[in-house]
Amino acid sequence: MAFGGAATPLALEAGSPERNGARGKEQKPTLWQFAVSDIAASVAELAARGVPSEGAIKRAAFGALAFFRDPEGNRFALLERPA
Repeated sequence: MAFGGAATPLALEAGSPERNGARGKEQKPTLWQFAVSDIAASVAELAARGVPSEGAIKRAAFGALAFFRDPEGNRFALLERPA
């Protein structure tokens, strides 16, 4: 898959199975993850285009994640893997 002429890995993470009835987007939505090489720059670019992040960038051994929502409430994330 390519965006803007660059190869961009994409991972989809399905929401968890229903427990105690149907679950809405707020409880465990499907999550789209886009891999980026510089998460801070990518978050800044999205913010400049009017897309606010949901909190700070989260960093762990697997890399860094930043979460967002589209206008319909669907979640997506940017993922920077460790070098």
